[in-house]
Amino acid sequence: MHWYWSAELHRLRGVFLAALGADEAKIEASFCAAINTAKEQKSVSLEKRAEATYAEYRRKGRAGQEEVESDYIFPNSSQRNRWPLCSSD
Repeated sequence: MHWYWSAELHRLRGVFLAALGADEAKIEASFCAAINTAKEQKSVSLEKRAEATYAEYRRKGRAGQEEVESDYIFPNSSQRNRWPLCSSD
């Protein structure tokens, strides 16, 4: 079964795992699954949304901030970083 919103569900799973303080590997795996699923579906908007959320998660993690804020759910769309960690190649 092909679900259009499966990329978004992976992204939200990453957001919720981050909010719960789950293992970083599981959080990153969820964001990477969101990005790769969106690419497979050729959904640019969902891909950009997942990338922006992942970038925000990594930025906050690098800054040492432990709080998870609502901008994980509604990320800044100006963030256009690519993450080789999530490469489907």
